[in-house]
Amino acid sequence: SRRDYRGATSYAPSPPPPRTPPPPPPPPPARPPAPLVNRVVSSCRLSCIFLSQSLS
Repeated sequence: SRRDYRGATSYAPSPPPPRTPPPPPPPPPARPPAPLVNRVVSSCRLSCIFLSQSLS
């Protein structure tokens, strides 16, 4: 019985199950960068100014 016990312990322990990797972080909200927003806003304001000037 002792010999069987030693034989059983000689085996390497089973490796632990691989951990599941953490889920990837959620993607940032779809939003254009600030410079692009500023450019669009400024162009809209310019067009509005031109329209108001041409109408008056």
